[in-house]
Amino acid sequence: MHAWRNPVPRHHPRVYEDRLKNMTFLKESKILVTGSGNARDFGFHFRSNPIPIAKVIVRGYGLLNGLSEGGIPSLAVHPGDIYSQSRVGTQENSLEEASQRAD
Repeated sequence: MHAWRNPVPRHHPRVYEDRLKNMTFLKESKILVTGSGNARDFGFHFRSNPIPIAKVIVRGYGLLNGLSEGGIPSLAVHPGDIYSQSRVGTQENSLEEASQRAD
């Protein structure tokens, strides 16, 4: 990333935090520093702005190899929806179950 191109001395983590705040795709970012000298621990927290799904495609390979188009369950994720890891995981499980029924 361009924001990290110029090295910053290790003892200035707040400079990195300022750079992170200027990244428009991040809704929230925090750097937590504990300890001192060479015994410091760093914690990082990032939360992005909502990411819209651009395209959803189901291709018949791998687990879906023998699955006909009619055997594909209705999809729970659609273009324009906001990405959700749990919804995508649910969709993945649904497709996996459909492929097992096809065997």
